[in-house]
Amino acid sequence: MKGKGMLVLSRMMDESYVITVPPSTEPTVITQTIIQIRGDKVRTGFQAPKHVEIDRAEVYESKQREKKNAARAV
Repeated sequence: MKGKGMLVLSRMMDESYVITVPPSTEPTVITQTIIQIRGDKVRTGFQAPKHVEIDRAEVYESKQREKKNAARAV
């Protein structure tokens, strides 16, 4: 079901995703689809509303460090 508007990411064993959902009065539905399994790597597709952030764990951690550094600079 790989299609328009789907974020497709690959992860290896012990790697993670971080999904950040801001507060909302509406329910937030996130659909995860396994696209492909090849050896020790899984390709996963996500469909979610635009306000939902989905990052590889290392990208999320980098964003958090940037926010912390920006807050210190103020």
